[in-house]
Amino acid sequence: PVILNLPVARYRYVGVDEAQDSSPARMKLALKMYTHSLFIVGDWMQSIFGFTYAHTDAMNVFKDMMIAHQPSVPCLDFPLTLNWRCPSKIISLAKLLCPTIRARPNAPEGAIHIVSDEQFLRIVRPGDLVLCRVNADLIHAAYQLIKQGIGAVVLGRDIGRNLKNIIIRLGRTQDGSYLHTVKFITRLNEWYEHEGELIATKNVRNPERLYQKLDDDYECILALCGVEVNESNSVSSIGITSVEGVLAKIDVMFGEETDNGFDPNNVVTLSTIHKMKGGQCRRVFDLRAH
Repeated sequence: PVILNLPVARYRYVGVDEAQDSSPARMKLALKMYTHSLFIVGDWMQSIFGFTYAHTDAMNVFKDMMIAHQPSVPCLDFPLTLNWRCPSKIISLAKLLCPTIRARPNAPEGAIHIVSDEQFLRIVRPGDLVLCRVNADLIHAAYQLIKQGIGAVVLGRDIGRNLKNIIIRLGRTQDGSYLHTVKFITRLNEWYEHEGELIATKNVRNPERLYQKLDDDYECILALCGVEVNESNSVSSIGITSVEGVLAKIDVMFGEETDNGFDPNNVVTLSTIHKMKGGQCRRVFDLRAH
């Protein structure tokens, strides 16, 4: 509709929520749709959807486009700087990135702790939320918790489905049975090297994103198999001996926020930042925060 100047539905008022996640194409589409007023709501300090081609400075770019679209119409700012959700110590930390943010009156003080991986595994408990930017570290953490007898669920059936598809493709034999995990890992390593070589031949805008996805999938599957690597980078032990067992573990570990199969108060919930965006919990751990 933008490139070909096709007709679109028109509205007196158009609102764009999460406007910081907008790509230039989405911005131009919104400009084509309103006849009277356009409202954009977003966080000018946030940019986590670059992989969908969102502009890293979307709020300011959107504002400039609005002014250029109708120079005679004022473009007004209405700051939302009062945070009603977070304790005051969290807001104090956030001020390092966003000086204008403020805690609500009488907000609880809260607490911030920096802990090691070993401390994390000792103090995390059911009802807690664990966040990370990438899936692989979540899988590793969930596996360690389950080994300790602590229930752990990784949100996102899309993650689990993708991993299952790779495992089934590599782990199933011609007669429909499944490989022993040792043979499966050999195939997994061959697949990893082959996919990396394919990425190198592709003429894409952001090959780093493809490499990150490949690394993430590979490390997740190794974690699901319970593979432990020694200092010489050789496999020292394997927790699950059959591919069928690995597939069964995925069914247990992955769930959705709307599923009735688990109670968040009875398990540790692990999620990517993107998946949990907008959610909240009494205690939150941020893995690999650095």
